[in-house]
Order: sequence, then C-alpha cells, then structure tokens
Amino acid sequence: MPVAEFERDPEDKSERLLSLTLALLQSGQRGLKKDEVYGAVRDYRNARDAAEAAGKSLDALEKLFDRDKAILKESGVPLILEAEGGDNTESRYRIANDRFAWPKGLTFSARQLQLLELANQVWSRAALGTSTNRSMSRVRALGPADGVVDLTSIAPKLRTHQPSFLPLTAAIESKNQVSFGYRKPGQTETETRRVEPWQIYQDFNQWILICFDVDRQEIRNFLLKRITTKIAVADEKFLAPTADQLEDAKALLDNHIKGQVATIRVTEGTPAWVHFDLSGSNQTEHSFHYMDLHLLAEELRELGSDIEILEPQELQEAIRLGLEKVASDHA
Repeated sequence: MPVAEFERDPEDKSERLLSLTLALLQSGQRGLKKDEVYGAVRDYRNARDAAEAAGKSLDALEKLFDRDKAILKESGVPLILEAEGGDNTESRYRIANDRFAWPKGLTFSARQLQLLELANQVWSRAALGTSTNRSMSRVRALGPADGVVDLTSIAPKLRTHQPSFLPLTAAIESKNQVSFGYRKPGQTETETRRVEPWQIYQDFNQWILICFDVDRQEIRNFLLKRITTKIAVADEKFLAPTADQLEDAKALLDNHIKGQVATIRVTEGTPAWVHFDLSGSNQTEHSFHYMDLHLLAEELRELGSDIEILEPQELQEAIRLGLEKVASDHA
C-alpha cells in the first residue's frame, strides 16, 4: 500500500514565516520591496497569482503579510521598514542582521542541546526545505546580496555533528545493544566495542555516550567524535540503567577531568583572547580543566602563535606532533 505524501497543515504558518525570515536575511542591507517579498515566499506568491487570475484585489494578501510581520516582531526578529519616497510599494523590508544573534549569556541544558542537535541534523538534511530553497533562488535572481549573510545562520549550530548521534539515540530508546569501532586518544588502531547505550550528554563541547561495555563488564564513557564506524544495532535487549548508575558514570568522567589542568599564556587582543573570553581581564595566563588532551591539542593548534603552552608538557608535545603531521601531509 503506497504511503501518502506528507501534506502541510494549511493553518501552519511556520514554513511561511521561515521562508520570509530567510528571504529578508538573504537580501542583507539591500532589503526587498513588497512585490519582491511576494515573489520570494511561496504562500504569498500563490495568493497573489490566485487573486490576479480571479481579478480580485490584493487586500487579503496585504493583511496576511501585515499579520506575519507582526508575528516576527513579537518573536524578536528585528524587522525594519525603510521608506523610499511617498509610495510604500517602493519601501524596502529587511532584518537588522547585526542584532539578529543569540542573547549574551544564553546557555542550554544537556537535554536541550540534545534536542537542538536532533533538530540541527534534520534541518541540515532537509537543506532548508524544497520550498525555502525555491524562495532563495528567486531572491538571488533579484540581484547581488550581501556576501556576509549565511542562509543557515538562524539554524541551531552546535560544535559537534556526529553521524553516530541519531542511531545511538534510537538504540537508547529501543534498549538494543550496539557495536562500533572506537579509536582511543593517541592510538591509530581501532577497537571494536560492544555496549549497552544508556545516555548521550554533552560536556566540554563534546557529545559523550554513557554505556555499559559488555565485553569488559564496566561502565564506560565514549566520545562520539572517536567512533570510527557505523553503529551496528544488535537484537539483544538490555534493562534501562538506574539514576544511580548514570550518576556514577558521570562521576567517573568528572573525577578524570578534575585531574587534567592546562595552563597557557594568551596574547592580549588576539582571536585567542576572545576564544577564552578574557576580555576585561589583565591576566595573560589562563588555567582550565580539560577532558581529552588530544582534542585540546587540536583546538589549540588552530590558535597558533596567539598562545604559549606552559603546562602540561604532554600538551606541548601533542601540538608539536600534530603540526608536524599537517606539514608532512601537505609536503
């Protein structure tokens, strides 16, 4: 029996509001005239074409656009109307991109980040949706837009986007054992791990799998970034972990992190100064805890001469070896 194609609820305004927001963002400082907005957003375009075919006025479309503008403003989108002359058809609408950003100090819980990661993957795979892409094509056809505008700038952006995230999440829900290849820090060989996946959470900007290692009969924490193969889901089921078991697993990682301290010297006024949020501080030396020495080395390598590693010595060595490998690979 064929599966019916998904049909959008005609009362659902979300797709139209998203298309309108993206169209205005893409237009940058140039903005869009009202008729250009109508041509870029599918619902507006359909309503306009239907009215013109029937010989009717565009009053209903005008009211719809006015309601959508009000919704965007109420939602915090800084919509700006810039009048040109006495005819409002020549006025342009745009979004103040410099004010369209995450509020300072905004943080998310681990659960919220997990949901955002799921949404981010769905958004990315959908490539902003077919109708939205069509809208963007029409906007681009109107003329050059500001090059600094990123079409996906309002999509959730997380530092990790691991292919193992979704299959592991599904296995956690269904309580199925899984296996995968895993490469430990500093090693080149991959080991096969067979585990009962309990929970995924984020710490130190890394997604971590809490699980029970079936072969080693131990509770373990694995970085999703170090999983090197597809997740193989087995038929074997497992019992859901208790709250105490999950807390014990997190405590193991917390104790490990507490024993890992790095100290660096940061050059004031550089990107590294901003990276470590040292603005307003008179200190150039910065100490912090870290989870994985090799991942930290990868992060610090990108900051180059803006920083100097004071300790530990192993971190200096990891950065040096990484730089040598990059030079060798591109020789």
